[in-house]
Amino acid sequence: MNHQWMAYVVVGLLSVGAGVAIAGLPSDTPVDPTIIPPTTTEAPVPTAPPTTVAPATTVAPATTVAPATTEPLTETTDPESVLPDRGEIVTAAANGANIAGAAGRMAETLEELGYADVTPLDGAELVDLTFVYFGDGLEDAAQRLADDLELLPGFVGPLADAPEVPDLSDDVEILVYVGADRA
Repeated sequence: MNHQWMAYVVVGLLSVGAGVAIAGLPSDTPVDPTIIPPTTTEAPVPTAPPTTVAPATTVAPATTVAPATTEPLTETTDPESVLPDRGEIVTAAANGANIAGAAGRMAETLEELGYADVTPLDGAELVDLTFVYFGDGLEDAAQRLADDLELLPGFVGPLADAPEVPDLSDDVEILVYVGADRA
C-alpha cells in the first residue's frame, strides 16, 4: 500500500514537470540570460545592379530606332560553392553539458556530415543549449553547420564569444559547444 502511494506521487511530479516543459514557466519568473542566443548581424544580400536600357531615339520624324537591350543579370553561382568544403574546416566539439561522451558523440556526428578529424574537448562552462562558434570569415560556414544540426536560428556566434575551452587549439575555425539539449 505504501509503494502505491509513492507511485502516485512520482506520476504527479512527472505530470507537473511535463506541463512545465510543454507550456513553460509563468511569465513572472526571471529568465536565465545564458539560454538566450546573442544577436548577430547578417551579411547584406547582394543585389544585381540595375539594368539600363538606352532610350529610343528618333532618326527621322516617322522612323524610330528600337531601344538597345541588355541581358538581364542572373545569379550563376551556387551558394554552397562559395563556402569552404566541410572537410577543410578545422572543427572541434566541446562538452558543455558535463555528460560523459557528449563531445565525442558530437564529433562523430560532425564527421558523418563531412567534417574531418573533429577534436572532442571538455568545455569549462555548463550550458543548456548547443551553440556554433566561428572564426574570422566563417560565419556562413558556421550557419551551414548549425543548419546541418537543425539548431534554431541565432545559435551561431563569433569564436571570441565562446565559453572557455581549456585545450582548444588556436587553429580551430569552428567550435560546436554542446549543451544539455544535444548531450
